[in-house]
Amino acid sequence: MKASELIDFNGLEGVWEVESLSLRERMVADKIWQTNRMETRFRILLGGLVAINDTYGTFNNRPMHGMMIRTYDPDLDEWRFQWMSEGYPHLTEQVRGRFQDGIGTFFGTETNAGRLFDMRFRWKKISADHFLWEQAYRNQETGEWEVNWTLDFKKRSDA
Repeated sequence: MKASELIDFNGLEGVWEVESLSLRERMVADKIWQTNRMETRFRILLGGLVAINDTYGTFNNRPMHGMMIRTYDPDLDEWRFQWMSEGYPHLTEQVRGRFQDGIGTFFGTETNAGRLFDMRFRWKKISADHFLWEQAYRNQETGEWEVNWTLDFKKRSDA
């Protein structure tokens, strides 16, 4: 197991305020961004092999509650992310990948508006109390990635 891989998620332990920016519609010419507020609590389990976050807030002006479970496979040197929410009560693997040079890059697929897209997550540590995450879909025709959702995590000082 690579210690550097585990440290990246271990740094997330605690409570975070999250500003979410998401495109109202993905992979269309009209780029209208929506701002949402969330709070998430990260727990690190099994010596860093599991990172769980429980998130509450709003998404596209609707209440949301969801949970992400990240598990590390030391044999593959790979993280796997699974998501479940009140609005989507099915534990679903979303992406797989690893950290390299301080940036986590994870790939999977997702269906949106009846179309299947290649999907990418990126995690980047800015400081001990500031992380950034982004989600992007790959345009099938051009091969370019469209960032359609970002999360700006700032650690709560009272947590």
